[in-house]
Amino acid sequence: MAGQWRYGLLPLAVLWLAANGLETGRIEADLADRARRALEARGFKEAAPQVEGRDVRLTGAILGDDSGGAALAAAAAPGVRKVVVASSVAPRVPAPEPKPEEPTNPVAAPVQPEAPAQAATRGKAGVEAARVAPYLFQAEIAAGKLTLTGFYPDAESHARIALAASGPGRDLVDRMQAGVGAPKDFVEAAVAGLGQLVRLREGALQLRDRAARLSGEAASAELADDIRATFVAALPGGFSARPQLTGPDREPSTKEKAGGPRVDKLVAAPPADQPAESGPVDASRCQARMAALVAEHPIVFRVGSSRLAPESAATLEAVAAEAKYCPGVAFQVGGHTDDIGYVSENVALSRRRAEAVLVYLVSAGVAPQRLTAVGYGESRPLVPNDNDDNRAKNRRIEFTVK
Repeated sequence: MAGQWRYGLLPLAVLWLAANGLETGRIEADLADRARRALEARGFKEAAPQVEGRDVRLTGAILGDDSGGAALAAAAAPGVRKVVVASSVAPRVPAPEPKPEEPTNPVAAPVQPEAPAQAATRGKAGVEAARVAPYLFQAEIAAGKLTLTGFYPDAESHARIALAASGPGRDLVDRMQAGVGAPKDFVEAAVAGLGQLVRLREGALQLRDRAARLSGEAASAELADDIRATFVAALPGGFSARPQLTGPDREPSTKEKAGGPRVDKLVAAPPADQPAESGPVDASRCQARMAALVAEHPIVFRVGSSRLAPESAATLEAVAAEAKYCPGVAFQVGGHTDDIGYVSENVALSRRRAEAVLVYLVSAGVAPQRLTAVGYGESRPLVPNDNDDNRAKNRRIEFTVK
């Protein structure tokens, strides 16, 4: 009898070993993919993770002394137990230090020196990060693409935010910049907000110091309610939450229908054969050219929100290019609305729109020290708010030399 059992157990053992090998291979492949995405989010695209069990071994080239950063990035992937760096180290070529700009605006306040702990924060090119106030961050998801703009306090925080934004089947566009001055728990608030943003069909997360705003459309009204409650509960203490979420069976409010501009013109980029300036442009001429750009191709937003409409990208890129022709000039980005809705809400909406433009221009290469954002609400109309066409003209963004 014992011999009969022995012959029966042999095929079962073979089947168990085969199934275990297949499952182990699937788990290791999934863990390798997670580690690879975490590494790419930190910029380590040449490092190749090899997984055995739950341990990750890094191979490939890593720049300079960043092997510790690569290990940190791989360890951030869920499920990783240990990281061993076996990569070759390529010499790092130091980036040239940029020449400081000559201040041409005597009214502009001088930049204060950073504290030693803050001076350690550096941007992607190794340049010391600028002090930012207010501290802004924005993430927008639409059509399977998630775009990050705004600021992060240090490299580790940057990696955490990028990891929270990444995911299967989602394209990540990272335009963030290093910036000093983040409030306490700012990164925790960004990660918590991203966790709910990715549950929306499309939407935007905006952080302004300790104020957090989540807007967009969920797959259903019930899901919108759940995301709203989770977003409020997940934010760290001291942060204010303002969720504005909708589902397919919930109609926008009168304010949402009427409070934003109509998108009735496709913005085109300036002609490619237009000759470039041979040198810097004076402040008054730079302002005049920016005013002409936004007058011909206005910067527009989604209805009732501060989310930039896609057709505004060409205008904003042209404005950023103009700003680079007058490098010593500081600008005020002014947001304006029509007279529909409460005065206080219009002031807040116009300020958020101005800040969204500021963040875009910084991501396009304009120094943040040169830009400030102000919301004027309905207080400075171009024309009387007596019909729809005039209200559309009054909903605008303007650039003023400081």
